[in-house]
Amino acid sequence: PKENTEVATSQGLDLQVNYYNQKQQPVDINSLPIGTSIIAIATLKNTSAQTLRNIALTQIFASGWEINNDRIAAENQSSTSGFNYVDVRDDRVYHYLDLKPGQSVQVSTSLTAAYAGDFYLPAVSAEAMYDATKTALVKGKWVKVVGVD
Repeated sequence: PKENTEVATSQGLDLQVNYYNQKQQPVDINSLPIGTSIIAIATLKNTSAQTLRNIALTQIFASGWEINNDRIAAENQSSTSGFNYVDVRDDRVYHYLDLKPGQSVQVSTSLTAAYAGDFYLPAVSAEAMYDATKTALVKGKWVKVVGVD
């Protein structure tokens, strides 16, 4: 969707996204100094009465942020366990998973505010791939990465 036109949705799935620093303290992502490391934690819960299979969680990040691919680091080898498939791209991460009724999962993505400027952080969405009535969306917003003088 075009920026700022998304509509927050929660139908059979509940989705929350929060941002933290390396000490697990909440971070205001509206304006980050360049070089800041953050962790995006998406919490997805099945609020329906049925098992949902093949849920696609789509996270596209602001262009000024870089994804730190923790799957390469030996100490984080288990970061993809519990998912049917994880696809890490330059600016986005796709997680595919199943959830039983009432079950929730947290997805952590390590990021760095790498380039100065104003950037649009697109919506985060989740949808049961074969049941479009089970969906959730967190609206996107403008964020800023501030350069060091």
